[in-house]
Amino acid sequence: MSAREAAPVVRAPDRAPPPAPARRTHRADRRALAAVCLAVFAVYATYAWIRHVQYETTNYDLGIFDQAIRDYAHFRAPIVPGAADLPDALTPAAP
Repeated sequence: MSAREAAPVVRAPDRAPPPAPARRTHRADRRALAAVCLAVFAVYATYAWIRHVQYETTNYDLGIFDQAIRDYAHFRAPIVPGAADLPDALTPAAP
């Protein structure tokens, strides 16, 4: 291509205007949300801890299966008191 020949003009395709910037969250909004989350966590954690200390925790599955696995590890029959009252969430030996 010589200096006298003009290079073809390449035009950019028509473009849409850029989208409007999204609203930025202010620091005060973030701090308020963090404070609410922290307060809810503190209330629930305190409630759960008080119930646990007073032996009012109502999640039996973990203790039941812990005892059953311990009995299996010692090659004993897994006899867990009160387990017959609750549905099984885990069957360690499925046929």
